[in-house]
Amino acid sequence: MTTIKDIARISGYSIGTVSRVINN
Repeated sequence: MTTIKDIARISGYSIGTVSRVINN
């Protein structure tokens, strides 16, 4: 079962990756 923390981690990683790609 996915918890709020798991979702936050997944979204955090995805957002961080996207932001890095945009910045680069």
